[in-house]
Amino acid sequence: LSYIPLFVLLCVSIGGTEELLFRALLHREIKESFARKKNGYLCSVLLSGAIFGLWHLVNLFYGAGFGATALQVGYTFLLGMMFAAVYDRTGNVWLCVFLHALFDVGGTLVDQIGSGDPHDLVFWILTIIAGVACAVQIACFVLKRNKQNNLRLKEEKEAEKRFL
Repeated sequence: LSYIPLFVLLCVSIGGTEELLFRALLHREIKESFARKKNGYLCSVLLSGAIFGLWHLVNLFYGAGFGATALQVGYTFLLGMMFAAVYDRTGNVWLCVFLHALFDVGGTLVDQIGSGDPHDLVFWILTIIAGVACAVQIACFVLKRNKQNNLRLKEEKEAEKRFL
């Protein structure tokens, strides 16, 4: 029980470091570099998520098994896209830090210090429902933002043609 504050601090510091690096710096740069391209927003979210997911391959060097690491790369790719969408929607990296830390706390509690078998049928059903609901919301936001970006680019090109 006395280790709980230290455990939470660890999760917040990991979430904070990764979100500042991957959202506030990397995603913002990627988004700017794709800003003038068709489907640039969608590409920036996918690339940002992919880099975040691949970053977790580093766990292989710390003794994690290949299967567990591959699973982590997959879900962190999805989380990276979610955090990028949250960051773009709110402009607030600290909300991403909070969500990341919350995910790390919950995931570690279930995996490390929970008792019983957390991987029963109810767990998987609830996880799938929550994951699909989040994925739908994120996809809708990203596709809508991408469409708006494409329309803006089209209008800018038409304006340039009229100007010339």
